[in-house]
Amino acid sequence: MCASSEHVTDHICVILGDSRQEYLAGLLRREYLPVSFLQEPDKESLAGCSMIIAPTPFTKDQKTVFSHPKLTIDDFLSFLRPGQMLFGANLPQKVRDYCSKHFVGFFDFMDDEEIAAKNAVATAEGAVCEAIAHSPVNLEGSSCLLAGYGRCGRVLAKKLKALGAEIIILESDPARQNLAKKEGFFCIQSHALSRFLEENPVLFFFNTAPCPIFGEKILEKTHPDITIIDIASAPGGTDFDYCHKTGKTALLCPGLPGKYAPKTSAQILCSAVLAYRSSLEKQK
Repeated sequence: MCASSEHVTDHICVILGDSRQEYLAGLLRREYLPVSFLQEPDKESLAGCSMIIAPTPFTKDQKTVFSHPKLTIDDFLSFLRPGQMLFGANLPQKVRDYCSKHFVGFFDFMDDEEIAAKNAVATAEGAVCEAIAHSPVNLEGSSCLLAGYGRCGRVLAKKLKALGAEIIILESDPARQNLAKKEGFFCIQSHALSRFLEENPVLFFFNTAPCPIFGEKILEKTHPDITIIDIASAPGGTDFDYCHKTGKTALLCPGLPGKYAPKTSAQILCSAVLAYRSSLEKQK
């Protein structure tokens, strides 16, 4: 979805984010494309770009652009011009609406099923790394409660199982419950969670659902050695204030692919950008 009313040059601007952005800029340069890596984007630096690749995720707090705490989303949007193409991940509805109204094309990497599936692998591997790094106990032989059996939850469950962990899936959607059961996992629903924790020592919580899951009433029943890895979109589904007060280990871990597999993640994004450019060439 892209319309043009102002001239923009055939130039790609990659905006500083985590290390995958640097890898991405390098990969695009290897394709002999004109690329600028912007530490601090402004109206002037973005004016002549045909494609703008924002950090992944686009924002963590829904107020500022990720990795740019002084750059509000509103200010960033004011830099854009008709005819440009904005790439990003998890673009807020506010950004989508602005682009549509002002004839700026946009592509959300996470709207692409293939990209999202590959991203889920890197996210799951990162979640396992975080759990191992912050827990005093082994994953092997430990009970792990996994909230959400969507794309990422499914990959994470398989990786935890491969490490010898005992997996319990917390899922309310009947279709996903049935899928988890078919793939050999024990499932419970939220109304049974409190009782389950009273009778079973669970040492790891993993959350993939962007809604309140682990509140005080649930957390007060957890084992002292519990380690909670929350990989849902901010603010996550965990009562982090309660965990901080009680000394329970709980981490909100967005952007894991950029931390644990930045080069692989950059290759995935690069392929999407190149495919878009190829489609434009075919239209000419």
